[in-house]
Amino acid sequence: MSEYKKCYSPLDSQKIEFGAGYYKTVIETDQIVCGELYVPPHAKAGFDRGHEDADEVFHIVMGVATVCFPGTNEVVEVPMGSYIMMPRSTAHEVSNNTDENLLLTFSCVKR
Repeated sequence: MSEYKKCYSPLDSQKIEFGAGYYKTVIETDQIVCGELYVPPHAKAGFDRGHEDADEVFHIVMGVATVCFPGTNEVVEVPMGSYIMMPRSTAHEVSNNTDENLLLTFSCVKR
């Protein structure tokens, strides 16, 4: 099976600690990166200064994400099932202010 048709699983990916949570990069090539971010209840993931070469999209799979944009002091609540896009070079930080676990997927296409 070619790499482009191969199925990937987060179960096969290594956990990387990120603030009080962790992420797993599931697929990464020279053009794309996709993975998952997990944040436990009442916790904050690490600070992401943004990607210089790519916009990034989050899809909230479970829970509610609170996304803070330090550059503008804007805070956005993103409920389960929703998407949010971080334009390239946009610093952001994801928090989970609920009693439930937060799981989101992230994807970006590198330029």
